[in-house]
Amino acid sequence: SSRALENPNRLVKILHVKPHVEVGDVLEPGQKLGILLRSGYFHFWTDPHIHVEIREPSDPLRARGGFKIERLIEIEENDHPEELKGTVVEARPEYILVSLDGAVEVGLPALIGG
Repeated sequence: SSRALENPNRLVKILHVKPHVEVGDVLEPGQKLGILLRSGYFHFWTDPHIHVEIREPSDPLRARGGFKIERLIEIEENDHPEELKGTVVEARPEYILVSLDGAVEVGLPALIGG
């Protein structure tokens, strides 16, 4: 878990990643956090993925109890490209990663626990 700089009363918990970061590191958007892990609880058809939770600092580890995350804008409000082009940067049995050419550069703003 990492304390959120914007709100020190919240922690961000990221699961299913073998960390390449250390305690005290300040994370930046787009920074690599680590390698995706395959939990023994995943079915063979489950792609590697992460879970992100926003939590109270007093309760960082429990399986339930994270804040609900809600989108602040509708997807329809964004300009959608008519096609996506890109270059494969990684190919694994479970997934591929594609670096997109000049499209989808901004994520969706979200309201956390409010």
